[in-house]
Amino acid sequence: MDFLGFVLAVIALFMLRRKQGQIDALRQRLTQLEYRVSDIRDGTAQQGGEAPADAATATFEREANPESPPEGAEASPAPKPPPGDASLPPEPEPEPAPAWGPWAEAARGAASDTGTGTAPRPARPRFDIERAMGVQLPVWGGAIMLLVAGFFLARMAADNGFFTPTLGVLASALGGLVMLGGAALVSARQIANHRQIGAALASAAIGTFYATAFMASAAFGLTSLFTGFLLSAATAAIAMPIALRFGQPVLGIGLLGGYLAPFFLLQVAPSQLLINCYLAALLASATLTAARKGWWRMLVAAIVVHFVWLAALTLANSVPGVREASTLVALVVTPVALFALWNRTEVLRTAHPHLGWLGAAFSAACLIGGAYLTDFEMPHLVAIAALFVASAAMIHLDRTRTIYPSLGALAAWLTLLLVWRDPEPLARLALLAVALASIGLPLALKLWAGQQARLAAIGLSLLGMGSFVTTMVDLDGWGGMRDLPILWALLALGAAALSVLALRLFAPRAPEAEQPFIRAIFAASASAYLSLAIVAVVDPNYFALAAALQVLGLAVVFRRYGVESLLTLSGVYFGLYFVLLGISTIGAWMLVGAQGIADYLPALWPDDAPVVTLILPALAFLGAATLVPRANDLAKALDFAGLILLAAGISLVILPDRASLEAIDTLIWTSLWSNPILLLGLGAIVFGHRLQRSGLGAAGLVTGIGMLALVLVGAGVQAYELWPVWRVPGWPLLNVTLSGLVVPGMIGLLIALALRVMPQHWPLRWGAALAGAFLVVTGVLVDIRALFHPDLLQGESGAYEQHAYTAAMLALAATALILGARFNSQPLRYGSLAILLAAVAKVFLFDASGLEGLWRVGSFVTMGVALLATSWFYGRFVFAGMRRAQPEAS
Repeated sequence: MDFLGFVLAVIALFMLRRKQGQIDALRQRLTQLEYRVSDIRDGTAQQGGEAPADAATATFEREANPESPPEGAEASPAPKPPPGDASLPPEPEPEPAPAWGPWAEAARGAASDTGTGTAPRPARPRFDIERAMGVQLPVWGGAIMLLVAGFFLARMAADNGFFTPTLGVLASALGGLVMLGGAALVSARQIANHRQIGAALASAAIGTFYATAFMASAAFGLTSLFTGFLLSAATAAIAMPIALRFGQPVLGIGLLGGYLAPFFLLQVAPSQLLINCYLAALLASATLTAARKGWWRMLVAAIVVHFVWLAALTLANSVPGVREASTLVALVVTPVALFALWNRTEVLRTAHPHLGWLGAAFSAACLIGGAYLTDFEMPHLVAIAALFVASAAMIHLDRTRTIYPSLGALAAWLTLLLVWRDPEPLARLALLAVALASIGLPLALKLWAGQQARLAAIGLSLLGMGSFVTTMVDLDGWGGMRDLPILWALLALGAAALSVLALRLFAPRAPEAEQPFIRAIFAASASAYLSLAIVAVVDPNYFALAAALQVLGLAVVFRRYGVESLLTLSGVYFGLYFVLLGISTIGAWMLVGAQGIADYLPALWPDDAPVVTLILPALAFLGAATLVPRANDLAKALDFAGLILLAAGISLVILPDRASLEAIDTLIWTSLWSNPILLLGLGAIVFGHRLQRSGLGAAGLVTGIGMLALVLVGAGVQAYELWPVWRVPGWPLLNVTLSGLVVPGMIGLLIALALRVMPQHWPLRWGAALAGAFLVVTGVLVDIRALFHPDLLQGESGAYEQHAYTAAMLALAATALILGARFNSQPLRYGSLAILLAAVAKVFLFDASGLEGLWRVGSFVTMGVALLATSWFYGRFVFAGMRRAQPEAS
């Protein structure tokens, strides 16, 4: 039952996929039909002299039919025919093209196609929903029903004793033959809808044959499971020629049952060699059938299932001596045979040249899988080397001189470099020499001949870079970069020189249109080698710096040659930097020591070397963003990440040991830490807006507003504990409170001022203004507190101190109000009112209870005068100015 359900599901999915395109075509044609009817109706109304009775009626019709042309739109005159021979019969006048609407665009497009001599595209066949619902779907539904009915009939007959199991199996096989004969009869007579009916009956027949094999072996036990496998294999074999006659659905059912057939063998003593040979034959048959009919999607699906089967068998089978032999025989012979088939089949080679690359890469992947499972024993390494040499021979022997075998071998070599861990140094170097010779030499010859120059240049660059990077890591402990950094720096410089030499030699021999791309590829390779050389000299532990420097190098090459694909490659290196940085940080956090990832990448915290890990990459990213077009998303990402990394690096340089910070020194480390980051964010906001670098401006907002929030929470709010235990070094009124609270607050106000020209950021503007004003007020109050209590801000508050607080708050409120009126800044005026209200609250909460006599009276009088002065100022300067501005504006 599960088998039938799976078959039905696959058939249903195939039918739905087939009908989806027809449904989409129907919707498109219905929309076009509505446009055409509307245009015909409008044209008929104009020819008949009909017009709307009044303007209201015309407006109503235009609203009801928005695609109709507006009033005054005249029909474009029909083009006059060229003068010709009078004896020729007159050609009929073409229909006037609509002057407005989508059909006018279509007409102009058709005219332009005709003028340029381009043949019009054939119209897609009209989708008939009645035909789909009344003819096609019932056909497949009937086939499915016949298949299910036959299975259940045989099962019921056997269970109830009407038929013996043998007769039930024979009846099922006879039913399949009857359906297959019916498909042949329908096709021969060519009755109505004979194609769909024949395909459905043939598919049902193949499914019935598979069901027969299943019942005979697994269900009733009439034959052995091995015989059931042979019957299923025979069904798959006959499905191929039947598919050539009745269509692709038959091939799909045949492959489905064919790839399920090996499950019979898995129930008995498995023979991986037999299964591999069977799968090879099945894939070869499917390839021949698909090549004959052009069913490439079906072939790709078969290759994917084939690979899944081989991978599962290679991993699961543990029979001694069988796994290695089958890997070297079946897993390699099959794709090599596919490549030979591709090489000799004109249809395959012309329509899908990448199948040759797929065959070579698949062969090498199977070899590498076997080598991985056997811990890279010498026979597998020899076989891999032989495959590399064979790829070079294939290029030489192939009459089309294709490049794909070398690309497949290159993909295999790069894969081997990634999975081959802790190699024997001499074996690694020997195989490296074979790969460089057998893969690099054919690619270089292709470049010299100017054939497939782009692919050859990319392959040669990947070969060199992949071999260089993995070798300098894999030989660690014997002769890697961390062992001999100066030697590897020299090797990197030599590789860079070879890349420049390749640029000078091969680029002029390529076609003129491809020369900029070839130069860009080799220049990018030279830049990568230079980055590695710099890292080897600076510190070979920090590979993330090499990725960041390569981003800058690629940007320089892009600026020179303008090849867009370099931006994509630069984005890859941009992401690689964060991957390498994250791996190093995670390794340090996990304390893996000399195990795991620390064997290949150092487990280091970024604050161990912030200049190398953060600041230099940040400068590289910002420099690259300057060279990349500003509208590109990569430029925005580089600007954003560069400024954030620069801020993080500066923070780690200023405060390298954050764990040793004490709360008593809050004002000290806030002074050292916050102001550079705030100035960096302010500068990024200003220059990002002026230079139209949105990524830089966004990073400035994150940096500036984020640091302002940290100072606000870490120092500003804590000051109102009244009073925290803080050290305040410096002179009276000129001490660390100014740099720790007042200056950050002033920078916050400048950030708010810079955001005035960016109305979309008004919430951030208000937040920066309020936070800045809060920090300024807090800094002034803490400064007054330090004037009276220099010893860690501790002690009782006296009358003079309380009045000093009030006077300072009133002075700040007056300053903010004057500046707000002068610069027409509403946040400043609101800040002034907030400070004034805070002063009023202080008078009621503290002065009323803590002061006595004239001190208390004076406090309230002062506050009353201040409130009155504020009211007068608003009426005199703020609102009066607004009233004067309104008539001028009007």
